[in-house]
Amino acid sequence: LTLFTLIMKELSIVTPVYNNITDTRQFKSEIFKYTQSDFELIIIDNGSSSEMVQLLDSFSKENNITIITNKSNMGFGHANNQGIESANSEYICFLNNDVLLYPGWDSDLIQPFRTQANVGATGPVTNNCAGEQCSDYGLQDTSTECHHIIAAKRREELTGNFREHHRVIGFCLMAETKLIKQIKGFDESFNIGNYEDDDLCIRIALCQKKI
Repeated sequence: LTLFTLIMKELSIVTPVYNNITDTRQFKSEIFKYTQSDFELIIIDNGSSSEMVQLLDSFSKENNITIITNKSNMGFGHANNQGIESANSEYICFLNNDVLLYPGWDSDLIQPFRTQANVGATGPVTNNCAGEQCSDYGLQDTSTECHHIIAAKRREELTGNFREHHRVIGFCLMAETKLIKQIKGFDESFNIGNYEDDDLCIRIALCQKKI
């Protein structure tokens, strides 16, 4: 009799993709270069072209990468739910493939869960989104070539400067995996790419109030 034990990772990174080969190739490279946690990368392909399928097939041969393939675009919520089902980790991060990373990005988002009480979700500031996460944080003039330097500088300046907010936008949203599984992930009844992350944050907050 042979027994197999599925060892839990510290972090599951869940990323739906639809074509966008250049960004996806760079994204995968930065994940492995800058992520400090013991992680698994779960990529869900929403019906991409054959060229993208070939790229993802090459990814699947590497350690810590899981590729889930849909024949058509099933939407943001459905793809992320597939990633949630596959995830085996303490934390889960829903992360778009056009996000530029920096060394320790994941540790910064995990830290509040370990140092503060009642944290539902965390997310970074950025140079391109709506609302509180895209205020004037000195990131507006970033480029692909210099973003690591600027992000590292702002990281040092803003260390420990967490702000409570009613939502975290889904381009990069970190949470505890057990909580996301408890609330059954994203609501798939929304139209493709609209308000699923807002709804998720509301249900995270409601769930926490019951604990």
